[in-house]
Amino acid sequence: MKAKSHSGHPFAAAAHWNLEQSYENRSRKGNKKRRAKEKQEHTRLPIKTATGIVQVPNIPSAATLDGDTESASNDEEDEDEKDGIDPSRVSLPPAAPVAVEKPLPLRKRIIIAKEELANIATLVNEDPEENVGLLKRLKEISDDAAVRIRMLAIGTMLAVYKDLIPGYRIRALSEEEMRAKITKEVRKVRGFEQALVSGYSGFVKLLGGLARAGRGGSDEDTVALAKAAVNCACGLLLAVPHFNFRTELLKIIVERVSVRNVDETFVKCRTTLDELFHTDGDGGPSCEAVQLLSKMMKAKHYLVDESVLNTFLSLRLLSELDVKGSNSAVDNPRKRKKKDREFRSKKARKLEKERKVTEKEMLEADATVSYEEREKRQSETLKLVFSTYFRILKMKPPGLMGATLEGLAKYAHLINLDFFGDLLVALKELVSDAKEEAGEGGGVMEGEKDEGANRNSVREALLCIITAFALLSGQEIELLLRALSSIFFSTAHQKSTTPLRLAAFTKRLLTASLQTPEKSTLAMLGLLNKLAIKHGRKLSALFSTEEVVGDGVWDGYVDEPEMSNPFAATGWEAVLLRRHYSPSVAEAAAALPGLFAGKGREG
Repeated sequence: MKAKSHSGHPFAAAAHWNLEQSYENRSRKGNKKRRAKEKQEHTRLPIKTATGIVQVPNIPSAATLDGDTESASNDEEDEDEKDGIDPSRVSLPPAAPVAVEKPLPLRKRIIIAKEELANIATLVNEDPEENVGLLKRLKEISDDAAVRIRMLAIGTMLAVYKDLIPGYRIRALSEEEMRAKITKEVRKVRGFEQALVSGYSGFVKLLGGLARAGRGGSDEDTVALAKAAVNCACGLLLAVPHFNFRTELLKIIVERVSVRNVDETFVKCRTTLDELFHTDGDGGPSCEAVQLLSKMMKAKHYLVDESVLNTFLSLRLLSELDVKGSNSAVDNPRKRKKKDREFRSKKARKLEKERKVTEKEMLEADATVSYEEREKRQSETLKLVFSTYFRILKMKPPGLMGATLEGLAKYAHLINLDFFGDLLVALKELVSDAKEEAGEGGGVMEGEKDEGANRNSVREALLCIITAFALLSGQEIELLLRALSSIFFSTAHQKSTTPLRLAAFTKRLLTASLQTPEKSTLAMLGLLNKLAIKHGRKLSALFSTEEVVGDGVWDGYVDEPEMSNPFAATGWEAVLLRRHYSPSVAEAAAALPGLFAGKGREG
């Protein structure tokens, strides 16, 4: 008997459904694949990345799982539809949890960073040309959020660049050089140099930014980074002062010494400038540093610490100059006069110009500086130093007068003689001011401040006196020889140049030449040479041991030269001067007796 049809009700045939048999007949192919894949993925070991994050590899996300099982799900849905089962009503097992990245502790991150920095430094040191690309990785590590890691990266970059930088300055390539055909080795070297300059430029900019960010900051991390950056800048300037971006390093240091508060970083920068001036044998770094310091002090209206101005006292090269200078110009003794220049044709001048261009390129490539270029830089440095000193004397800022006077006293031998008048007038005004202050209030009392800074008027007055004597002691011989030349060689004084007066001054000059420095002795012997040429016959008796002209004893201390009885003496000083340690002095002294032995002409 057939069952009665209930086609009108949706669950009329529900009693005849065999759900268990239908589920048993379903295919297990898709489920087996999914379970096998999940088992394979969850059995892999976790790994640790370079940043210290632990990850479980190849863990699929929900979207990946959906994509991977899309075909299997479609197959299951088709089979469920064939079996009459609604797939939306079937409950699925819960999905596996996705692993969350957990940051490592700072201590472990620092250890990992140290290992990576050490490996990079080792690889770059072993083969710089092949591993120069690792400099970018150092820059990436220096941008880490942890301050300790950033400081480690900056220190590593300092050591790496100090080892990599060559002993010459790398210049930019011209368009012609970039288009020219070069060998593989040259291309490799150029690539290394350009990569080095690019990385070094970024490092110097990083130091400048960190140093500026730490000025006046209250954050301890920012201040610590700024201190590390300034120390790196000081180290680079002393280690590679010849290399590119020297100006940027000097700006970092000069900007730091422009503040009034003296701290550890200030002292470090000032010491760096002192050492740079002491060890500079080229003149370029010192000149650039003095130029930046002068501009900074002028912009600050010379309201800086006294120790900054005292760095000028460490300029070793200024003591080697033979020129005279002031605040506006410097003499050039090697400049030829127009009448001394020889005539050359247009072709010869062109060849000479080409030769100089070639020599200049060779000097730049070898990082050597000619003597003329070095002296030019020294003269420019001298002009900047005197300009700063004279502005301070004019403005009289508090706290810098003592350092200025000490500097003028040290470099007095380099000051132009024509500038002496104005300088001595300024020193006289300072002494008068100090006298007035001492008379009104007895100077600066203990615990008081004058114009916002400690100022000792008595000390300034004494320094003015010392500076004045230093100026005169450096030029006394020049002034003396000028005066004697005007007396003995001018036509207006021909009648006053009697043999007794000539002999008295000649004997005194010979005696004084035994006590003077080498240059002063040479200058006096030069004057005696001129006297021998013009008045040799009148003075020949001084160098003759056989002929006696005068009676009595020579007295060189009388006020009147004619009363000193000069012909009773001989020029025995010339014999001692022949054994002088200076060959120039010995040669000039040896020629004197022959010149005075009747070979001179009468004026």
